[in-house]
Amino acid sequence: MSNIFKSHLASWATKENITLKAMDGLLKILKTHGGHEHLPSSSRTLLKTPRTTYIKPVGEECSYWHYGLELGLFIFLEKSKSYHFENESIDLMFNIDGLPLSRSSYNEIWPILGSIFKVNYVFVIGIYHSQVKKPTDLYAYLEDFIKEVNNLILNGFTYEEKCLAVRVHFFCADVPTKASMLCIKEHSGYNSCTKCNVRGYHKERRTCFPDIIGEKRTYQNFKEHIDYEYHLKDQNGMLIQSPLENIIGFGMVTNVPLDYQYLVCLGIVKKLITAWWAGNLRHRIPLRFRKLVSFKLLGIRNNTPQEFQRKPRSLKYYMQFKATEFRKILLYTGVFVLKRCLSDEKYNNFLTLHVAITILYSLFLITFHLE
Repeated sequence: MSNIFKSHLASWATKENITLKAMDGLLKILKTHGGHEHLPSSSRTLLKTPRTTYIKPVGEECSYWHYGLELGLFIFLEKSKSYHFENESIDLMFNIDGLPLSRSSYNEIWPILGSIFKVNYVFVIGIYHSQVKKPTDLYAYLEDFIKEVNNLILNGFTYEEKCLAVRVHFFCADVPTKASMLCIKEHSGYNSCTKCNVRGYHKERRTCFPDIIGEKRTYQNFKEHIDYEYHLKDQNGMLIQSPLENIIGFGMVTNVPLDYQYLVCLGIVKKLITAWWAGNLRHRIPLRFRKLVSFKLLGIRNNTPQEFQRKPRSLKYYMQFKATEFRKILLYTGVFVLKRCLSDEKYNNFLTLHVAITILYSLFLITFHLE
């Protein structure tokens, strides 16, 4: 009975995110007045918190701490007892990105984050710390993660005497990180498209791509490095293999989606506004129209529903805009505030993008208009 009570108490503390200090106070009360002398005095003992944390050195001035994919899944299930897995399987998503620790040094952490498809819950799998910016040895960085995920794919994840199948559904990352992890050319390269082999060209100090669709990339073509210019090479000119290729059943093309936030919101929409506000004179709109657009945005500020994260502000601050602000202009306010402020050609170009993204954004519309 005492062990069952301890187990339930530990699960409750984890599920409700009770602080260690508060848990210590509760244990003291239970031991003194509740007749539970068998309980430990420390919450660390109750929760079986490790006394030491193993941090693995990976290269010069770099280290890695592996928390664990299986542990992250277990804690999620302990917090969400009512969650039901479809088809007795777990579809995993994972994300990698860098985070600077200070502005005066190169100190960065690169966490590996995990999530279950269609579940609004994110957990840490491991954290990489570097004093030389991004990870230089990808195999050392991802070794523990790949070993654990392959073990779960082969043997499944067991919870409460039930074995759940595990598979990797998506790897999500911004464009530079995705290129680094896949060991391919960055987005400014001529052969950088991750979905087809179309080749870009240089024009007006930027990389442009023709209005054609190349041959679709496949896992087999990726693995065999058919498009030689698409993959990175080492100092000796030898092709570099991505460690993600070692994940069982992981599609290097199909399981790596395009990043909507980086490509559309912080990419196309921001570039359009930059061209209209501060670009070449043939694209820049007159000052009176720029002021009118900002005036319209500020005019609807007090009527913006609370569902929107940010209220509209003047476009003179567009360089400080977040992705959600560019998204709101693209999907909602832009159709109104840009009307009669852009030339017909520019406005119709914006409307084309607006309609295309609106269709892709809606599960209902995409069913009928995908083609």
